[in-house]
Amino acid sequence: MASTPVAQIGIPQWNSPFVDLTTGNVTYQWQRFLLALWQGSDLAVGAPAQPQVPGASPFNFTAPIAGSMAASKGTVQISRDQGVTFLTVSTTGGLFPLRFADEIRISWTGPNPVITWLPDA
Repeated sequence: MASTPVAQIGIPQWNSPFVDLTTGNVTYQWQRFLLALWQGSDLAVGAPAQPQVPGASPFNFTAPIAGSMAASKGTVQISRDQGVTFLTVSTTGGLFPLRFADEIRISWTGPNPVITWLPDA
C-alpha cells in the first residue's frame, strides 16, 4: 500500500516548551511535529486522540489496546507485569508507547499535566 508523502518537519528545538503554560495546550510546533510523525507512520489511521482528565497525583492508566500516552510533565513509570513492578522511564513527561495491558503511572506536583491517550486503532 503506497503512503501519502508527508511534509518534512524538523524536531522542535530541545528547549521549546511542549505545553503552553497559559492555555495548558500542546504548543503549535510540537503539534505539527507529532502530527507529521503520526502521519508518516503505518499507524496513520489510528483512532482519535483521547484527552485524559487527571485528578490527584498519581494518574494511573491501563492500556486497553496498543497505543501511546503523551504527558506534558511528571515522573512517568511503566509496568509490563500488571502493576507488580514499575520502571521509571522519565522525570519530565514525554510520549510513551504502550502495549495491551501495560500500565502507566504519572506523578507530579503543582498544576495537573496535560495527558493524552493515542490509541493505535
